[in-house]
Amino acid sequence: MGWFMFRQNNSGGAFFRNEEVAKFVFIQADSAAQANHRAEKVGIYFDGVATSGDCECCGDRWYRVDDDEETKTPMIYSEKVKGRKDPDHRFYPHKFFRR
Repeated sequence: MGWFMFRQNNSGGAFFRNEEVAKFVFIQADSAAQANHRAEKVGIYFDGVATSGDCECCGDRWYRVDDDEETKTPMIYSEKVKGRKDPDHRFYPHKFFRR
């Protein structure tokens, strides 16, 4: 079992954040299919340009993960994730969902 990272694209020029969703969302799962399913349960959606009104020129806000994206620990661009807050100190730039 490993970790899968969902990185939010700022479709329309802004990131969406709440108690469940942040710029980076990490889901612990046995497979990419399981991670994608769990992601949808916490508010991540896919194919947003076609179905949810994401900006056509910016692209979809979220993309599905593949099995080859699994890591042993949560990583952002090959670096372990640290617990720092974003500059406005309201939300962590990442959320974790353990199995």
